[in-house]
Amino acid sequence: MTTLRRVFSLPEFKTISLVAGKEGIDRTITGVNVTESDDLAEFFRQNELIVTTGINMANDLTKLMNMVETAYQRNACGMVINTGPYIPYIPESIVSFADQMAFPLFRMPWEYRVADFLKLSVQFLMTVQNKPMNRDFVLSEILFNPDFNDEDMKTELAKRGFENETTYAIVVCELPNHVKHQESIMKILDKSLNDHYERTLSTVFKNQYIVLVDTFNQGVPHPSFSKIVQDVYQRLEQLDFTTLPLIAKGENYTYISDVKKSYDEALKVIQLNRKHARYQIYSYQDLGAYKLILGARDHRTIDKYHHDVLGKLYQYDKSNETDYVSFLRIYLEEDGRTTNISRKKFIHRNTVLYKIKKIESILNMKLDHNFTKTTLTLAFMIEDLRM
Repeated sequence: MTTLRRVFSLPEFKTISLVAGKEGIDRTITGVNVTESDDLAEFFRQNELIVTTGINMANDLTKLMNMVETAYQRNACGMVINTGPYIPYIPESIVSFADQMAFPLFRMPWEYRVADFLKLSVQFLMTVQNKPMNRDFVLSEILFNPDFNDEDMKTELAKRGFENETTYAIVVCELPNHVKHQESIMKILDKSLNDHYERTLSTVFKNQYIVLVDTFNQGVPHPSFSKIVQDVYQRLEQLDFTTLPLIAKGENYTYISDVKKSYDEALKVIQLNRKHARYQIYSYQDLGAYKLILGARDHRTIDKYHHDVLGKLYQYDKSNETDYVSFLRIYLEEDGRTTNISRKKFIHRNTVLYKIKKIESILNMKLDHNFTKTTLTLAFMIEDLRM
């Protein structure tokens, strides 16, 4: 990965100037997209640098503004405007928008050929992206090559200090787009993991920082993984991080062939935390009843259970534009306490009681029965794990 700052520090680009959005100069860049129409904005990809001469805009600066806004909305890393006969100048409204959103906006003089910029920037990105990261090929091979040679990987891991008689687990951390933040997060997570695990091995894949940890404790118990995560969060908060990354750990496994399973489990925990951060579950081991659902081999039975329990309520909401499904989830979360539900939904207690009766009528269930609560909770747990 590399940043806009690194790309535009190349001496070949010295005539290209940053005119707005300087606060975002450390955004990650993964590609370059030359486009000449705001109608093609749907093809913009995350972390791409958008380049345009405006040849198809017929001097319509409204279309240019639309392109800039769409590029920002689609998480492009920035935009280069080749000023000249088609875009004589960059309007102040666009400069103001880019500054406000910390969206880097560059002015490239007409004399600088777009083809030259494209060639040089793409060559640089390919050089950076093909540069191997320290020791990461082993973990990437284990996780993403289904045909990896087990004995070869054992040999490679042994070179890195992993004993043959050990247990492995995967830790996944979702990284933000800002490269400086990525570096801080990886450094702090590495520190915390190395404090508690004998050996680690890491790689970066897309927006994930992935760490293989040696979980064999040699008689010394490891702290709970939630404690490790809380330690990471505490350190990040001291650096004024307002948004904390999602971090999760899969189960421990003895065989290298099961490491991919640990990775998939960590992703499931992240998926659950994205929906329900308040659960504060960071380890697959702590998923409780969710593990029973994930371990079920017949997914059709699981899906049928969800439909049988909640299907009627979903259909009623769809036909009558009501919100009984979301209300029911809150009812279960608050264990039927009407005062809490009333406060959470900003509705009168009598309305709460009416909705309870209505749901009981639709589902033909008594909501205050423990068996009913368990049945409904399990259906919502199935829903939580759907992608």
